Amino acid sequence: HGRWAFSITDQKEKVTPFPEEGVEIRAHDQTHMPNGAWPISTGVPMPFGNVYDVKQLGLFENGNRIPANLVPRATWLPSTGLDVPEEKTDNGGIRWLGLSFVARYDNGIPRGYVLKKVATDVPQPKSSLSVSDGKTSIIIKTGPAQLSISKSSFDGIHGAWLDLNRNGRFETNEQLIHAGGGPYIVDEMDKRYDARHRTKSGNTNVVVSVEEQGPARVVVAAKGWYHTSKGEPLC
Repeated sequence: HGRWAFSITDQKEKVTPFPEEGVEIRAHDQTHMPNGAWPISTGVPMPFGNVYDVKQLGLFENGNRIPANLVPRATWLPSTGLDVPEEKTDNGGIRWLGLSFVARYDNGIPRGYVLKKVATDVPQPKSSLSVSDGKTSIIIKTGPAQLSISKSSFDGIHGAWLDLNRNGRFETNEQLIHAGGGPYIVDEMDKRYDARHRTKSGNTNVVVSVEEQGPARVVVAAKGWYHTSKGEPLC
């Protein structure tokens, strides 16, 4: 029989320091809108035992901090949830970070983006993105545009406005999308089922909620059944 020597030690797993210069986030070159802006959503791996709170991080564009959604997607070790507290726990910290921001281009070349460690008491820059979660609808304002999503009869984008005269208000003649559309399914009998139609009893049977909200991205989730115009459900 073989013998194996071993020893007991209190040495902990080595912690890899976060790069002082930060982590470069590269956006691809594009020529569709040479001087445009594109929404970016990606994942960034984090070193073990280093980042325990998203407040420790900030995204910089050409050296200036910009609004960004920073969401912990996974931790290194099991924990009670993904809402990692500020104080260090035994979960090893954030392993995968969800990052969403708006990348800006100059002549088709993206600006430089770097994810850096920052002081936790320094807030993110202000954003023009806002959300109003009401009883019957969700209103999203991006600055130049406004979107309305119905909670009672889901039809995708219930209404959309563009501030064409840039007066800071969304007027009737600036509405570009009106109610009545939305997702639908056609079965093998050529029968159409829409997400916006109600049941025979008049119940919408739909739940619309804000799933993620941040300074750079908003996610709205809709759950329910498809129905015909007569209220027949898709089974």
